Amino acid sequence: MVAQETYTFIWEKTRQNSARLLRAYGQTPEVRLPEQIAGLPLEEIGSYCFAETERLPEGECCVTKRENGQESFTKSFSDGLQQDAMDTRYLSKEEHGMRILCGSYLEKVVFPDTVRTTGSLVFYNCTGLLELQIGSGLESIGSDAFMNCKDFHSLSVRCGIGARSAVRQILAQISHDMEVEFWGENGVEAKVFFPEYYESYDEIAPAHLFGRNIEGEGFRARQCFKEGRVDLPAYDKIFAQACVDESERTLGQMAENRLRYPAELSAAKREQYENYIRSHDGKIAVLRAKEKDLDSLQFLCSQNLLSGGAVTEAILACTRMEWAEGAASLMQYKNEMAKEQKNRYEFDEF
Repeated sequence: MVAQETYTFIWEKTRQNSARLLRAYGQTPEVRLPEQIAGLPLEEIGSYCFAETERLPEGECCVTKRENGQESFTKSFSDGLQQDAMDTRYLSKEEHGMRILCGSYLEKVVFPDTVRTTGSLVFYNCTGLLELQIGSGLESIGSDAFMNCKDFHSLSVRCGIGARSAVRQILAQISHDMEVEFWGENGVEAKVFFPEYYESYDEIAPAHLFGRNIEGEGFRARQCFKEGRVDLPAYDKIFAQACVDESERTLGQMAENRLRYPAELSAAKREQYENYIRSHDGKIAVLRAKEKDLDSLQFLCSQNLLSGGAVTEAILACTRMEWAEGAASLMQYKNEMAKEQKNRYEFDEF
């Protein structure tokens, strides 16, 4: 059954005869923006659109209500919403089950392929934002778009790894961990983990100059792009140095993603990633168990990257957390491992 979607959009018409979204209201913390509003292509997301702020247009704008993919009405305001007392309900944070999609309430936003650009501070203080999905048409991101979006760690782009995208522009504004999925025609083509990094500045006296210090391979990983396209071979090259500086959690995520979606992955680099996981399999397995990431554990098992000891450690971790599903799945895998070893032993004896 398809979920019912009801939205109210505040927007304005641009000089290019397209729509610029200014504010959105909905019934759930997730919003899937339409390709058109009132017959005009949605090409821009205005500044502060999803920010926790009372900023609203003072000039001409429109209000459009959309229910289950169909627009029920559109109304224009020539002097801005603040000047129309009858429609102040659109300024309230909650009305008839509708809430402003902003701040700590907003969790996921899906841009249509028509969106080309955003203004500045679009997601300012969106502390609840977890995920953003963009299309291949997005060309530019306004400044400080993701300021204080501390829980935003997942980005999806609807284009193959060989296509240009705005991914590098987005990553340039975010220094914490980010996982990026590249979706082609047949599904996910690549999933790339970009670790966090830290910047600091030291004053060089007496000239009052400042030296820039960068810690973490996340900065280097963010440079692995060519002309707006992700450069996976360049990304694979940084792993050796990352092994010196990064945590097992980070390195395990980098390695697993490249093995799961091996686009442009050479045999030598595949071996590099596999060797890392096997040499740290116990700690990686326990980390995944603590995260209750059954999909990851099943993948590692299916690739024979976890030893019997690592599986046992993960089972114990699942038991301590009372995670029955994870423990049962790992027990089944361990029993299959034991059966295979027994059959191999009996064959060798024969």
